[in-house]
Amino acid sequence: MKEKKSHPDVCNEIVYKKLFYNIGEQLFQFLFLKYQNTEIAREGMQEAFITLWKNCKKVPEAKAKNYVFTVGRNRVVDILRKKNKHLSITNEDFLNEDKTEEVSDQKKQKMNYILSIMPEASKEAFLMNRVQGLKYKEIAEELEISVKAVEKRISIALQTIRKEIEK
Repeated sequence: MKEKKSHPDVCNEIVYKKLFYNIGEQLFQFLFLKYQNTEIAREGMQEAFITLWKNCKKVPEAKAKNYVFTVGRNRVVDILRKKNKHLSITNEDFLNEDKTEEVSDQKKQKMNYILSIMPEASKEAFLMNRVQGLKYKEIAEELEISVKAVEKRISIALQTIRKEIEK
């Protein structure tokens, strides 16, 4: 009987902090863009890293990024189920995050709008690729669909973006 191999690297506080600083903001942006709520995105991110720490012996460092993205997304879905309501983002949510130039705010608002009109399946695949940095094959495995389906979903997302930018 094989004994489970432990992965002390993720349990090492320095490695864990490095993962948090390298992946935390990406995870927050992914959750924020997908669910359009700062508070819930932050909670999902925090819960994902708490869960990673609790399970650090079971998660290899190479799989930590996918692990926290999956846990974060699942946690947000749980939160939304409990609240049982639809969330919408306000302009203040963007403005409270950063006091940046007006042009940057307009770009964020435009992208938020584009994501809101994008088909859910396309939005999910697009965010997994562009924010989470997953390859098409990894997205296909995680969503349990074919690579061709991922290509189609991302193609639809890009077409939606192009169409809206041209307006």
